[in-house]
Amino acid sequence: MKDIDSSRPNSKLLTPWYRRVGNAVFETMYSALGDFCEPDRWAGIMPVVGAPVGSGESSYALAFIVALTRLAETKPWVTPSGILLVIEQKADKVYRELVSLLGERAVAI
Repeated sequence: MKDIDSSRPNSKLLTPWYRRVGNAVFETMYSALGDFCEPDRWAGIMPVVGAPVGSGESSYALAFIVALTRLAETKPWVTPSGILLVIEQKADKVYRELVSLLGERAVAI
């Protein structure tokens, strides 16, 4: 999250309120990852984070993606996998941000 926060001018993503949103995003994405790793426990529920526009949920989702990708690149016990991120707006901006954090080899459209 620090890499993302520091790359944005006047960002407030590390304040206590945004961190609470970030914790909710982490728990949701970690749960979805657990469902992927253990398909027998999947109950057919799509995890969703409900938060107001501009509350940091997309930014924290990006941080999770970056962290998981970096972990998979450095730890042999982490199975490389993919993450699908559905974005309605600003897809090009998000793509460029992910490329700046992970490199072109790790990001695809």
